[in-house]
Amino acid sequence: QVALPFPITSGYDSAGAIDKKDQLVYISKYYFIQKCIDPFGGCPTPPYGTTGSVYEFDFQGNFLRTITLPGNSAANGSCWQPQVMTVDGQGDLDVADPDCRHLLRYGSNGAMLNDDAIGGDFTPYAIWADSLGNVYSNQYICSTTACLPGLSKYAPDGTALARTVIDSQISSYWMGVLYDGCAWDDRIVYMGSNGAPPLRRYVLDNPPNVPAQEAPIGLTVQHSSSAALSWQQGGDPDGDGVRYTAYLGSSSGALSPVGQTDMASIQSQTLDFGATYFWQVSAQDYYLGLPLMVTSAPVVSFNLSLLNNPPGAFETLTGSGPVVTRSTTAVLSWGTSTDPDGDAVTYSLAVGTAPDSATVVQDSSATSYGLAFQFGTTYYWQVTAQDGLGGDTTTQVQTFVASILDTPPGVPSLNAPFMNAPTVATMRGGVSVTWGKVTNDQGDPIAYTAYLGESPSALDAVATVAQSSATSGVGALASSSVTRPASAVQDLGASVSLSLSGLDYYKTYYFQLAARTPYGDTTTTPLQSFTLTPTGNFPKAYNYPNPFSPDRGGTNIVLDAPPSGYAGARLTVYSEFGSKLCERDLGPVRPGVSQYAFDGHCGAGSLMNGSYVGRVRFEGPSDSATFFLLVVR
Repeated sequence: QVALPFPITSGYDSAGAIDKKDQLVYISKYYFIQKCIDPFGGCPTPPYGTTGSVYEFDFQGNFLRTITLPGNSAANGSCWQPQVMTVDGQGDLDVADPDCRHLLRYGSNGAMLNDDAIGGDFTPYAIWADSLGNVYSNQYICSTTACLPGLSKYAPDGTALARTVIDSQISSYWMGVLYDGCAWDDRIVYMGSNGAPPLRRYVLDNPPNVPAQEAPIGLTVQHSSSAALSWQQGGDPDGDGVRYTAYLGSSSGALSPVGQTDMASIQSQTLDFGATYFWQVSAQDYYLGLPLMVTSAPVVSFNLSLLNNPPGAFETLTGSGPVVTRSTTAVLSWGTSTDPDGDAVTYSLAVGTAPDSATVVQDSSATSYGLAFQFGTTYYWQVTAQDGLGGDTTTQVQTFVASILDTPPGVPSLNAPFMNAPTVATMRGGVSVTWGKVTNDQGDPIAYTAYLGESPSALDAVATVAQSSATSGVGALASSSVTRPASAVQDLGASVSLSLSGLDYYKTYYFQLAARTPYGDTTTTPLQSFTLTPTGNFPKAYNYPNPFSPDRGGTNIVLDAPPSGYAGARLTVYSEFGSKLCERDLGPVRPGVSQYAFDGHCGAGSLMNGSYVGRVRFEGPSDSATFFLLVVR
């Protein structure tokens, strides 16, 4: 705290100012005075005046000096008063006198620099000086009809430079709204009033330069669906920062803001190719974060057209040509395509069983597809790379066909009587064939088919044997395609035995065995031929079993005919005493050994226990044979 050289409550009014450059504080005080010059009259209408001084302190509150104004005297007409003060950027003190309408300027040492008689309507309520020494006065600006609150600018020599009306309402000097001001810095002043209007802010400012639009203008061919609106930055005469706002629309009268930027370009939203657009850019300068003046470039237009390159060429990798496989699924694959415009690429795969019947089975970013196929079917496929903007690149049509991977089984090794000699002597009219089990490289189940016929070119399948593997058992016999011979199969572990019975004697047969996979690969044994003959010293006629019982199935009459056979045969049964008991016509007898069932019944009854004589008489050629029958019940 410091003591002032005057009472702050005395006098008429006071003001203050701060010199930040020289770190000084100024406080003024002025007094209203009047003096009667008629020592006898009492001065009914005396002249009046004011007197005042400015006191200078440093920032520590130390009193430095008193600045005496020119009108600070007791003389009549004295009128200079320090009602409002300010300090400019050079540290000079400006004192405005609203009564005498003078503007006084002092240096920081207290010496007067100027005394400018402004006159007119110079009635400042507050003043403010910029860095160049210009003084701004918050005052009424008067015309012949009214005085309005305003702001005036004066040169350092007092010359009026500009006048701005703050409120447009008409008011008298005494009834108008009064404003006081407070300078913020060299370019901003805040104006406050003693009435209802709000706080006003004024900035010394020049508008920013008009930005020069560069692109897009006119026909614009590009790949992007958004436009980069660009312009030349115009700058600002005051060196303020400038922010640009771009506007865009489908008509010149309906522009919408795209965004704001400090740069010389801004990207628009997605646009439609083939459409015409209008755009404009405005520049607004900023001072201490305050938006100031706006300048706008003219509205220009452009027509947006698409420039698009298709995806690059690519190759098919797998899934072409013939293939031998056990799999039922093939992978169709292809290389990636690079789009010169950087677009995302998708692949459309079409597959069909004819060149003109392919349909799309996959449309994605994948570069492969698992094709479930049928063996032996040719598939046609093609891939198209697409960029989503109408550009595409297609491969040539590829073909794919698969066949089953199947190797033939080994040749079965046969073991049969006819392997050593073509004539087989037997008593039963049949033959047995044995072969070793075989497999193929894939371990498929094997089926064996036995073929028999009377001609090499007319073989019939007489038996089929199923085998799941080389060491597994065999399945049941399939039905034979012929009624004779009868067949039976036996699994011998590593081999299979097939018995054929009911064959004709003295007839040449042809035999062959085929081993087949489920997929059709087949191997066959060499063709074999054989002929059955009866075993040597075979009787022309006998029966078995013997003895026999008529009640338990009877017996069989076995005959051995020559290769020409017999045209007919008749069986006669006699008692041991020569009595004829019964007779049977056996009919023609085929060559070789044949047999006929005899149940032991003769006449109205059956043979009793005992011994009987059987005689067969043959015709064509004529011959006969006798044998004994023994009946045991």
